Amino acid sequence: MEENQLDSQFFDSEKIDAAIEEIKREKQLKKNRKSLARKRWMRKYLWIVLCIVLVFVTFQYLKSDAFFYRKAQGLYRNDSWTSAIVLFNELDDYKDSRLKADSCTYNIANYHLAQQEWSDALPLFQGLGELGDSQLKADTCSYSIARTLCYQEEWLQAALIFKELGTFYDSQLKADTCIYFQANLYYQAEQWSEATALYEELELFRDSESRLFFCGLYGSFVTIPAGSFQMGSPSSEDGHSSSESPVHEVHIQSFEMMSTELTQGLWTAVMGENSSQRFGVGANYPVFSVSWNDCHDFLEKLNEIDSRYSYRLPTESEWEYACRAGTTTRFYWGEDDYYKYMWGYANSRGRSHLVATREPNAWGLYDMSGNVWEWCQDAYTRNYAYSPNDGSANEGGYYRVFRGGSWNVYSFDCRSAERLGFPRSYAAANLGFRIVRVEKLLEE
Repeated sequence: MEENQLDSQFFDSEKIDAAIEEIKREKQLKKNRKSLARKRWMRKYLWIVLCIVLVFVTFQYLKSDAFFYRKAQGLYRNDSWTSAIVLFNELDDYKDSRLKADSCTYNIANYHLAQQEWSDALPLFQGLGELGDSQLKADTCSYSIARTLCYQEEWLQAALIFKELGTFYDSQLKADTCIYFQANLYYQAEQWSEATALYEELELFRDSESRLFFCGLYGSFVTIPAGSFQMGSPSSEDGHSSSESPVHEVHIQSFEMMSTELTQGLWTAVMGENSSQRFGVGANYPVFSVSWNDCHDFLEKLNEIDSRYSYRLPTESEWEYACRAGTTTRFYWGEDDYYKYMWGYANSRGRSHLVATREPNAWGLYDMSGNVWEWCQDAYTRNYAYSPNDGSANEGGYYRVFRGGSWNVYSFDCRSAERLGFPRSYAAANLGFRIVRVEKLLEE
């Protein structure tokens, strides 16, 4: 009985120990689980921190010059020059980025050059300055553009480019050729002032000198309309002379008259020397000190030079008709402000003046009053009693008419009706002439 009790007590003690051990084990397991959980959490935390750091570092790298440089290098190797230029330009002075950007530009320009896209290549080569053979290739592009403009007959634009090229290849010759062709177009269109400006640039190129002469000649004429007028002056007119009577009606056919007095430049071009001395000398001054005979010598030579027109002195009635330009007053501008329209004794300072520096009359004729007297074709007569009324010349006399007044006479001698006569051989420092013309085909 007692043994059974002892066994029962022993058994219970083992169970208790086992239970205690179990409890300890479970506590240790819980402790281990907590430690493991803590370690796992620490690992996750460290991983998150590491990921954040990696993202930050990567982002900073992607923003760095090194990254862009490597990307630009890749684009450069793949011939993506346009995209590479953008990146290299953003890198500015990083490593050799500026040189690489220029190299990309050079390659793009060469591509356009190979495709004959001159206008696209030119600004690229120009932007490269002295890099390699960029200047030579820029000039080549400009030269090719100018040649294209020549094919399109855009002569002035082409000439401007050829001029900028200077001594490159035959650019100067090409520039002169373009100017010459454009001047010829103006010449054919009878745009004399534009043609003159271009021929003057060319000097002795081809027949520019000859064409310049004809531009100056042809460009100085105006058309006088046909009509009728009362020639002479009434006795009541201030300054009237009996040689201006009787007033009579004259019918005039249309003709062309030089808008200015004949200039010394034109005289010298035809005659080879200038007869005018002292009282106003220069290419655009009126020629003077020429007799009526000298005028005809000039006209003979001019008619030999020009096959298109026939030139002569105006008849006296043509001269007065053109001078009046439809007016009936003493002067073609009226009565007052004559210093605005003429060079006379009061304002000339003792010499002739440049042509076309006073106001013209209604038909565009300058200096019909003042500056220099002007020879006419007609013989001088004491009056108009037997003068023709059809605009033709009164021929047959040794004395010849001159009209218009000059720089050394008073205003009343510059009236539209004023007339004087001297021998055909007479010449003076205040006496010149102007001419009229008619097309030779019309004349025939």
